[in-house]
Amino acid sequence: MFNEILQDQTVLTVARQNGLTLLGGAGNYLNSPDIAFPLEKITIITKLKPTDATPTSIQTIFSKSLDAGNQRSVTLKLLTTGFLRLTISPDGTSAAEITYDSTAISQLTDATEGWTKIEFDGDNGSNSIARFYDSLQSFDSEDLISWEQIGVDVSSTQTSIFNSTALLELGSHNAGATETFIGSIQQSVIYDGIGSTKTLVSDYNRIDPITSTTSTSWRTGQVWTERGSAALTQDLSGIVTDVTIGSLTNSIALMNLSATTVQIIGKEVSEGEVSNQSFNLLSTSGINGMYAWLFSPLTFDINLVVFGLPAYAGASYRIIISGPTVAKCGAVVNGNEITIGASQYGAKYGIENYSQKVVDPVTGAVTISAGTFRSISDVEIKLPAGNFSGVLNTLTDLRDIPVVWVGSEFVSGMIQYGYYKSFSETYSNFSQATCLLEIEGLS
Repeated sequence: MFNEILQDQTVLTVARQNGLTLLGGAGNYLNSPDIAFPLEKITIITKLKPTDATPTSIQTIFSKSLDAGNQRSVTLKLLTTGFLRLTISPDGTSAAEITYDSTAISQLTDATEGWTKIEFDGDNGSNSIARFYDSLQSFDSEDLISWEQIGVDVSSTQTSIFNSTALLELGSHNAGATETFIGSIQQSVIYDGIGSTKTLVSDYNRIDPITSTTSTSWRTGQVWTERGSAALTQDLSGIVTDVTIGSLTNSIALMNLSATTVQIIGKEVSEGEVSNQSFNLLSTSGINGMYAWLFSPLTFDINLVVFGLPAYAGASYRIIISGPTVAKCGAVVNGNEITIGASQYGAKYGIENYSQKVVDPVTGAVTISAGTFRSISDVEIKLPAGNFSGVLNTLTDLRDIPVVWVGSEFVSGMIQYGYYKSFSETYSNFSQATCLLEIEGLS
């Protein structure tokens, strides 16, 4: 179907954050106030970059554990062997703690970003089980990660997680006093539940807006505060922007991207998170055989359109654009999808090139000066004859308004942002009208 998305553009300029840099040593960590914490089933997902994946001493990744007053709940650690360790206390004391060690070494390597995931079920009917997963994929969204289990399930007696009053910590436990982490932590997400049945309860990630020495989670509203020499640093390889929708909008388009992944998170005041979608922009264009799959250079789609968003007036959307070096986006356009008709075979898509070629009249030498270009297309569309007048009226109102034109949401080159040059009916009968639409892009 041929569609268009209405509304204005917003240029994206805000840099994302590169997470928490930790140099080790007592007192250097990040913490957040106590929350309603899972007591039986918990999922802990972390993106981190250890300086040494087999450190000389045990290092804490995440904890909710305080020695004073027997306020221990849970800790996740990286052992000197490269194995991961989850420790659970059912009553807050060290004597009752149950330790679950992964049965194989994690894939984490020195000074390289990687993911870990731990699913803990305190009571599956007969015992407790901890499952350890990891991944070296570089996506910024956990939804895009392909997880590999580290070893096998680790079982122990039935238990629960003590509801302690300890604060949440990244990079240490016991209020920054013990087994501090060296490296960086980009994300740490806690869910109540495991598998597909879980609810977000704690969120820290590099896309949080950071002011001075604090970071406020957009998804949960938690305030994370750096302690000691722990530092929240910037990274220009990503863009974050927030868009507040004033009307019942159901579509968003991102144009002229230079990025590898995009994540779009929608929130509504009374409903909370209403949408969370991640997109891998790796292009399969031209991949038509095993040789091309193995040896063709990686390319990425430059345009992305998302239809079918929940239509909430006043909803806000956070758009996270991530790239391997410097991420870029020409515009984000939000609005309502309007279906014009069905595009036909033979549609013409291309560009007009404004580079200049100068030929020396004596030597015949050619000099080419690189210029800009813009996209163009001629698309034949079929639509019910009874819809022609309505479509014509709509396009008449849009004759001086740039919109996003979508020949196919699955083909990046058939998504354009610009004006239409002309719209005309070329053939009509009782049931169908055949029309020609000429579009000139803005770039």
